[in-house]
Amino acid sequence: MISSLRKLARPWAVVFILANLLNVLAPTISWALTSGPTAPEATSFEPVDTTDLVNLATGDFTYNIPLLEVPGPAGGYPLSLSYFVQHCIKFFHI
Repeated sequence: MISSLRKLARPWAVVFILANLLNVLAPTISWALTSGPTAPEATSFEPVDTTDLVNLATGDFTYNIPLLEVPGPAGGYPLSLSYFVQHCIKFFHI
């Protein structure tokens, strides 16, 4: 019984050693270095000083609410909540 377990343990040990070596030598999956899906709310930046609520050319709506300014040695960094809506016209063909 013990000898049969040792026969099974060696191949599994080799598999685990090779898997660890692969993660050390090529860590793209374990370090998330692949370009996977991203959250749409974190893909764009809206400046704090946005003054136009509606873009007259496209009809897109943008609204900013300034929250606070984080102090720093070279000035501050303003934080705000922004809301962006793209206007989409759908044509229905009958």
